[in-house]
Amino acid sequence: MILFNPKSIPILAVAIGVAIGLSKAAGLSGEGPATILAGAASLAADLAWRWRWGGRDWFASEAGGAIFEIPVWAFGVFWMILGVFFMVHGKG
Repeated sequence: MILFNPKSIPILAVAIGVAIGLSKAAGLSGEGPATILAGAASLAADLAWRWRWGGRDWFASEAGGAIFEIPVWAFGVFWMILGVFFMVHGKG
């Protein structure tokens, strides 16, 4: 079992950087919008990587970013759901 693969680092760095940049540029505050943006950016970055260099294999950990064998795009979906939860429950 791998903890993470090296492709995860640039994918997550881009995703988090985009989320922080967009949040600050749009003047958004709170955890909800930033979490949704980080999730969407990580989803897009990982799927783009898998589309271009991963042989379009959406679930294999070696085809793109993965943490504990779970694709980074799946974490992105989770983060978007979590961000919506934060927004609905007043943390956003």
